[in-house]
Amino acid sequence: MSLYALQTSLASIKPKVWAKGDHLYARTSYPVQALTLFAYARKLHVDCERKVISLETDWFWLFNRQREIPFHRVAYIDSSFSDWGTSFGWTDDGIGRTDKFDLYRVKLVLKDPPEVVPLFNFAGDGAVKTGATGVIYGGDSLIDSYGDQSEHYQFFMQKLKEYLDVPIGGAEYIPVKDPKSGLQYRCSVCKRPSIAGREKCWMCGSPVEPMVPGIDDGDLPVKEADAPEEAAAQEPPEQRLGYGLTSDMESTETADA
Repeated sequence: MSLYALQTSLASIKPKVWAKGDHLYARTSYPVQALTLFAYARKLHVDCERKVISLETDWFWLFNRQREIPFHRVAYIDSSFSDWGTSFGWTDDGIGRTDKFDLYRVKLVLKDPPEVVPLFNFAGDGAVKTGATGVIYGGDSLIDSYGDQSEHYQFFMQKLKEYLDVPIGGAEYIPVKDPKSGLQYRCSVCKRPSIAGREKCWMCGSPVEPMVPGIDDGDLPVKEADAPEEAAAQEPPEQRLGYGLTSDMESTETADA
């Protein structure tokens, strides 16, 4: 992000999602289908009347896979987030990213038997705060653009939670203490643990705040990070937002945008 940021849907790739009564729908967007010459498309239908999730995938014009998942098999909604730099320059913290690309993945975790079913991806340009330093010394542009993938991801997650009546994630995500401040962080609204440096909660998009030691931490487990190198090692490129997947869970689909 430069001095000014402009949000545009043209800077993101995401599925079309809409709700109508007791039905939730999602499909691969037409621009993405056009990029594949309409060789690939995915459709999702959450039917609260029948208590069934219908998932249909078209491959290479000829192959079509359809499946139905009853509501009672859904254990929870899982998702992950990853981002990587697309440009680098001088910032307030030294040489760093001046722009980035975000990717959110949404999937269902089933039970009886355990199985992971990827649904859709939400991707697009992200925003990095560089301010005047990035513009003057880092070569960052005065006006930057970023996508609306985060808002659409949050809408889809909340609608899935509402229609399926299952939790988002659920297992403990162990927060890491920031080696500089010694604090842990969490969402100011949903209270889910977060990490230092994140401004918004991955789940609900609300601001992230530091936890007050002895008051906000409660019974949360604490994982110490004694050095910046160790803290970096504890933050993998893809951050888990829900349960960590176990080896006996099988992923049977490939998610799309």
